[in-house]
Amino acid sequence: GKDRPRRGRRALRWSATVLAVVILGTAGAGYLYYQHLNGSIRKGERSSGDAKARKTAPNAAGQTPVNILLLGSDSRDSAENLKLGGSRSSVGDPPLADVQMLIHISADRKSAAMVSIPRDTRVAIPKCTDPDTGKVYPPTNDIINTTLGRGGAGCTLATWENLTGVYIDHWMTIDFAGVVKMADAIGGVDVCVKQNVWDRPTAAQRGGSGLKLTAGTHKVKGVQALQWLRTRHAWGSDLMRARAQHMYLNSMIRTLKSQNVFTDSGRLMDLADSAVNSLKVSEEIGTVKKLYDLAMEMKSVPTNRITSVTMPNLPDPQDPDNHVVPNQADADRLFEMLRDDVPLDKNGGKGSSKPVADKPGPTKTPSTDPSRLGVLVRNA
Repeated sequence: GKDRPRRGRRALRWSATVLAVVILGTAGAGYLYYQHLNGSIRKGERSSGDAKARKTAPNAAGQTPVNILLLGSDSRDSAENLKLGGSRSSVGDPPLADVQMLIHISADRKSAAMVSIPRDTRVAIPKCTDPDTGKVYPPTNDIINTTLGRGGAGCTLATWENLTGVYIDHWMTIDFAGVVKMADAIGGVDVCVKQNVWDRPTAAQRGGSGLKLTAGTHKVKGVQALQWLRTRHAWGSDLMRARAQHMYLNSMIRTLKSQNVFTDSGRLMDLADSAVNSLKVSEEIGTVKKLYDLAMEMKSVPTNRITSVTMPNLPDPQDPDNHVVPNQADADRLFEMLRDDVPLDKNGGKGSSKPVADKPGPTKTPSTDPSRLGVLVRNA
């Protein structure tokens, strides 16, 4: 009878020791995996060009908007990327940023906008310095997708800032292989076409992404997701391609929310692993925690308050068949709304924080001679 308490205490100590080892081992493995992810993130300089944009002032709650520049690179410098598109003759060429989209998250995190600039837009490109080689590129006037090869994503960011006046906090780039990996990790997203689509080379048009879909809704993932994002000929223009890209991203956000990814730690780790191996990011968000926090910012935006728009543009006088330029008046109005953090949607309800009594009422007599008032009507 005397040995039973001792055996009980020994068993308790043994169980506690095993439990402690398991907890420490699990924590250690988790820490090592976290460090592995952190060490795998590819990073680059936020801005490598001359830009003078300033951050938007905080709102009454001390919050500021977040602006992220999302870039899709057409680099074929890896065997994986070459297999997914292009010819061997393009290996070693400077990469082009064929997808360029600004993700604007409002200061109150209640709305967001996705603003695309067509890749063939002619713009003023500032002086840029390649952060890897130190090579200096003088300022020039050229197509915006060439900026990626003139100092990396930081040069594209500086070009956007000078064009829009919007301060851009971060950039992210993804290549062909990265799109495929992320699309597979997500499990596919729904897209919709009104008619049959087959983007293939024809006598009138070379190239094509290979996308082949029947009319209706389809779940695209892997290589087919890349084909969807790259397709231009099937839609008829770069402007329509931007619309297809907006559809994909909106659908992806809805899919991730419906999967409860942000609260499922196992699913989140799978996606984090894919993202780390797919993306290159600006250095100030180059940790797992920073990227996670950024995802949480986007998660809080309701899906019915995400607006997609392409910069208003006109045919380029120098090459009207192939290039465009900003439609300055309308583009400036859009950029001003982004700078002032004005929502682009109409689902936010009444936004005035002042009581009606504080608003000035109409005057009894007109304050201006009506004959002096000009009216300018703009389409849309």
